Amino acid sequence: MNSLVVAWGDAARHERLAFGFVLLASLVSVLFSIAGYPAVGHDADVHLNWLDQFPRMWAHGIAYPRWLPMSNGGFGSPTFYFYPPLPYWIASFLQLFLPYVPSPFYNLMALLASIGSLLTCWVLARQYTKRTLVIATAALMYSFLAYRFADVFVRDALGEHWALMFLPLIFLRTRGRIQSIAVLSVAWSGLLLTNIPITVLAGVSVAIKIAVERRRALVVEHGIAILIAVAVSAVYLLPATFLRGMIHPQHLWDVKMQTTGFAMLDLFRFHGWLRFLALATLVAGAVYLIAARTRAGRASSWWWIALVAVVLQIPLFSPLWHLHAASVVQFSWRWDGVLLLAIAMAFAVRPAKMLSFVIVGIAVVTLIGEARNAKLFIMHPYLPYDMYRIDAPEYHPAWTSDDPEVVKAFAQQHIGDPPAILLGLTTPGDSIAAVRRAPDAMAFAVHLARATPVRLHLFYWPYWRATRDTTVIELQPDPNGIAIANLPSGDYRLEITLAKSSEEQVGEIISLIGSLALFSVLALAALRERGLNVSGLRALR
Repeated sequence: MNSLVVAWGDAARHERLAFGFVLLASLVSVLFSIAGYPAVGHDADVHLNWLDQFPRMWAHGIAYPRWLPMSNGGFGSPTFYFYPPLPYWIASFLQLFLPYVPSPFYNLMALLASIGSLLTCWVLARQYTKRTLVIATAALMYSFLAYRFADVFVRDALGEHWALMFLPLIFLRTRGRIQSIAVLSVAWSGLLLTNIPITVLAGVSVAIKIAVERRRALVVEHGIAILIAVAVSAVYLLPATFLRGMIHPQHLWDVKMQTTGFAMLDLFRFHGWLRFLALATLVAGAVYLIAARTRAGRASSWWWIALVAVVLQIPLFSPLWHLHAASVVQFSWRWDGVLLLAIAMAFAVRPAKMLSFVIVGIAVVTLIGEARNAKLFIMHPYLPYDMYRIDAPEYHPAWTSDDPEVVKAFAQQHIGDPPAILLGLTTPGDSIAAVRRAPDAMAFAVHLARATPVRLHLFYWPYWRATRDTTVIELQPDPNGIAIANLPSGDYRLEITLAKSSEEQVGEIISLIGSLALFSVLALAALRERGLNVSGLRALR
């Protein structure tokens, strides 16, 4: 705090102005979180659902919950075969100590990522300046303002918000190659396990930085770090990659939010603070590019990263977003997270008056957005996500209808169905009764006079296994994608269990090897750093 007071006294007037506005907007954002701002944004329903179910299964001893049994009216969803798990592992740990109350817990998770972003951006900014006020301004702006506020409170994009916490780490410079590989391995692992689109943008940004600075050594360091990170993340990446044909991934590109993917077009067609704050970030980046277009400005890799982040949001380049590699990013405004970091680092490098006013503009627009969205504190709308927990349509099993509204209507209509229903003609006394139900297993007591088909309250998924003693009973999907089976006659116990796919099994082995490699690199880096510190102390003596 004393250093900040001293920095305030030494700062220019425009730097004080930028810090004051950024601090005010950041404090309001923190107040939104701690005051219980209602989570009712675009993706709030799915994240509230996942933040509830994932930790429940974790508490049942399932280390990596992939199937969410309460989703879609209890028919389930294979969401976490495909969605990155890291924020939800952290949520599971926190729920060992804290009760789950939907909006407050979501706000806590978002605030933790904001604070994490503040720390990672602070560390990165210190590589460019030792001026505390400048560092604080850059870090607060990146962590809380404009697009980051929209990500948390308007779009409710929790995974992306967590990924942006790791983004500054991939640009850090360290004193040795081993230390660099260690930090980069953690950064790339964090990105892969939180949000794939931001990971793609991070890769493009790093490539730009390496090309501009012509630091070929970084290619090797990032290459090794990415290999380690991919290995660490294999437990998620392998199923997510090779099982995509078992869901409806095309719904990732549904126009669910009435958007073209370009904020500058959307704002004139559909109003909303996501588009406004995204466009404000884009305009701020464009102003920075124009004002810093001198040779010195263009020599900065951050200027070129900002240029790409702005240019690729111009609708003229929309064909690029339909290419296979780029389509995973979905919306061009995701670049605004990278753009904010570029502006923050440009300010750290040279806190010019122009850049101070750009940051003041970002803060003012954020404050206006906060003021307009504060009305939800009074309205306090309730999001009934727990009525039948319809999951994101891209994660509906492929055997369900391609129309998500059909799946939604079916789940709503059949939410009260029993765990199993005998079909066709039955004889008096025939029965099937649930005797056990766990997140990844069910058991039924069966009494049948003759072979009879049964419909389970469960979406068909190839890795559900039905057995009578040691005899496997084949499960099949009906026209609605529900698991059905032809049960033999007799009195017996029917077991339904979720088996691991080969992709999961191989991924676990690779992740174990990758984690050992990561811990080894971290340990070696710590020893090297300690050795350097000891050498430095001896030199001083």
